[in-house]
Amino acid sequence: MNISSLFISRPVGTTLIMLGILAFGIMSFFRLPLSENPNIEYPIIIVNANLSGASPETMATSVAKPLEKQLSNISSIKSMTSTNKLGRTQVVVEFEMDRDIDGAALDVQSAISIAYSRMPDTMTQMPRFWKVNPDALPVITLALTSNSITRQQLTDYAENYVSQRLSMVRGVSRTDVRGAKRYAVRVNLRPELMAARDISSDEIRLAIDAANVTLPTGKLDGSARIRNIKASGSLVKAEEFANIIVAWRNGSPVRLREVADVESGVEETNQASFISGSAGVTVQVTRQPGGNTVQVVSDVLDILPAIEASLPPAVELSIVENTAVPIRESVEEVEFTLLLTILLVVIVIYAFLRDGMATLIPAWPCPFRWSPHHSTKNSGDSPWTTCR
Repeated sequence: MNISSLFISRPVGTTLIMLGILAFGIMSFFRLPLSENPNIEYPIIIVNANLSGASPETMATSVAKPLEKQLSNISSIKSMTSTNKLGRTQVVVEFEMDRDIDGAALDVQSAISIAYSRMPDTMTQMPRFWKVNPDALPVITLALTSNSITRQQLTDYAENYVSQRLSMVRGVSRTDVRGAKRYAVRVNLRPELMAARDISSDEIRLAIDAANVTLPTGKLDGSARIRNIKASGSLVKAEEFANIIVAWRNGSPVRLREVADVESGVEETNQASFISGSAGVTVQVTRQPGGNTVQVVSDVLDILPAIEASLPPAVELSIVENTAVPIRESVEEVEFTLLLTILLVVIVIYAFLRDGMATLIPAWPCPFRWSPHHSTKNSGDSPWTTCR
C-alpha cells in the first residue's frame, strides 16, 4: 500500500485536507508582508559626529582621527572609510558577514565613548551611530511646497503638524523632515567695530553663552508664604540678543548690536530644497521593521486628504515617491503569471486528451467526483469515485 492509495481510498479525508491547505494558503497570501527589500541585517555601522563651524581639515584631525583609531581596535572589520565636511564627519565601518551586528554595535559604542574624551571640548554632543537596515528606507515621501510663504513657515507646518499626524499611523516607525529651515538668530561680527572697542570674538562668544542659559533661580522664603523665582535665561528674538552686554569700556557697556549685525534667520543657509522648481520641504515616512509596506502606505494615503484640508491654501501637499507602487505592480504580475500558468496547463492537457470532461478532472482541485446515478441500496460502495 503506497501513499497514493491511502488518499484514494479515503476521499472525504483527502478533501478535508485539501480544503484546509487551500484555506490556509488563501489566508497566508493576504497576510504576507509586502516589502521591496528582504528583512536582512547587513554588518555595516555608520558613525556620525558634528562640530558646528569646524572646517573639513579640523574634522579630519580632531574628530575623525580619534574615532578611526579606536574603531580600528575592533575585531572582524572588513573596511572603514571616513568622509569629512564642514562641521560633520561620517565613518562607515563594514564588518565580516559572520560578525554579529549587535555585538559589533556594543564594541562601536565603547570605542565612541573612549574617542569622545579625546575630541575638542567645544563638541557638546557625543557621536551617534546606527546599523544599516533596508527597513530604514522611507516607504513614501511627501512634499510641502508654496510660492507665497517662506521655507521656515513650511518647516513649522511639516514638523509640528504633518510629521506628527503621520507618526500616529499604524505601522509607521518614524518621520523625518528634509530640507528644513529652522529658526535661528544669526550674529555677523563686524571686525572694524570690534577693533575700535578692543573686543575679541572670544569675549562675544562667552557673553552670548553666559546670557543665553537657563539656571535654577531659587525661591523667596517669607514669614507667611514662599514664592518661586521665575527667570527665563533662554533668549529667542534677535532684539534680545542685540541687547547683550559683551564688555565694559571706560565705564560704559558695549552691547552686541554695537559690534555685530544681529538678525533673525535660519540654521542652515548653504542648503535649499526645491520640488518641481518651487521652494519646499519633504517628509519621509519609514515603516516599522517587518511591516507591510503596501498597507502602511495605504493608511498614510487615507489620512492625506484630512491633513491637506487643514493646511493653508498657499501650501500644496504632494507625493514625491511611493515605494508601494512597484511592489503592488510586482504582486499583480505574479498573480497574472499564476493564472496564466493554470490556463496553459489546462490547454496542454486538453490538447493531449481531446476530451473536455477528461480535462476537467485533473483541472478541478479535488481527487474525486460525485456520481449521482450510483446506487448504494444493494452494495456498500461509496457514491464518490476517484478522479482518474
